[in-house]
Parts: sequence; C-alpha cells; structure tokens
Amino acid sequence: MTTMNFSHHLIRSAAAASMLWVAGCAEQSTSNRSESSAPPSSSIDAEDSPSTGDEIQLQTVDRARFDRVLAGHQGKVVFVDYWATWCGNCMEEFPHTVALHEKYAADGLAVVSLAMEFDPDDAATRQRAWEFLKTQNARFDNLYADSPDALEQYGIDVLPHYRLYDRTGKLHREFTFSDPDNPISQADIEAAVRELLASEPMDTQK
Repeated sequence: MTTMNFSHHLIRSAAAASMLWVAGCAEQSTSNRSESSAPPSSSIDAEDSPSTGDEIQLQTVDRARFDRVLAGHQGKVVFVDYWATWCGNCMEEFPHTVALHEKYAADGLAVVSLAMEFDPDDAATRQRAWEFLKTQNARFDNLYADSPDALEQYGIDVLPHYRLYDRTGKLHREFTFSDPDNPISQADIEAAVRELLASEPMDTQK
C-alpha cells in the first residue's frame, strides 16, 4: 500500500480524487498552503447549537467551534465522520453515515460530519461539498474545517476517519482504514454504535 504525498500546492482536489489508497485516502503535508478566513455562505448555520434538520447546511468551523458543536450534543452518543471531496473512499462510504443517522437518531445517536479540504477558501470546493451533502440527504450537523491544515489539527492521517463518543463526551472508539493488519468494516462500526447506545440508554427525562 503506497502513501500519497500531497505536499505541493499544485495538487488540488481533482488530482487527489484520482489517487486513492486501496483502503483509504491519505494526506501527509499541507504546510505550504496559506490559510485565510472562510468565505461567507448562505448555507452556513450561524449557531453552535445542533442542527434542526430542516435543511442541509454546511457550517464553517475552527477547532474551538467544532468542539462546541460536539459539546452541544452532550447526553447523546456522537458519531463523527471526517471526510473530504478529494477522497473517493470517503464519498463512497458516506451513505453508511447517513444510514446510521436515519436508523439510530431516535435512540440517542447524533451524527456530525466534518469536511477537510486542501483549499477550504475555494468557493467551488465548498460548493462541491455542500452539493454532495444535499445529494446524500445529510440532515445532521455538517461542518467544514476552515484550515488547510485540518488533518494535522485533528490528529488524522488517513481519510475516511471516524470517531465515536459516549454520552459524556468522552472518546469511546476510533475507526480508520489505514491499518491493513486491523481491517474494519461498516458492520463493525454499526455494531460499536449499537453497543454504546445499549450500554448507555438515553435519558428520556431530558
């Protein structure tokens, strides 16, 4: 399995989308890319509170705001899908994330997606991410990292990447396709979600 090097600024979304690992999408360095404030968009949810699910929104966040969004779901089991439009495997696996939301939201599962793009300030890239979410009917909190160094900031080497948090906000498990000696499947992920939901029943009094 070869590791792809995206250290040059000229490697953009289109090139990266065609260079996939067998088991995942990798990104090693974005240190040469400049960061600036994210452009405004009508699809941004200006609040840190959980999405109402009335429409598909894409909220630009820094790390602190991402943490506040997760904190807003305290009391629920939280599943986070880290993905990008340049990662073909991410987009292929994303319907499973939507299915988890549809199947387990009533049991106390909150799903959050975080898009991690090489050039988050590029309007076309952001639009592509939003359009993809709309095609997936992703009616949960969809976040958009404001930094080209998001993978490093969030401690992620390979996409897609998933994290599962318990009802107190503590990280319960991580799932990645980067380790060929420890393969995972969507069935493994769903089993972990079901197990955590069952071990921590939702407080119906809240």
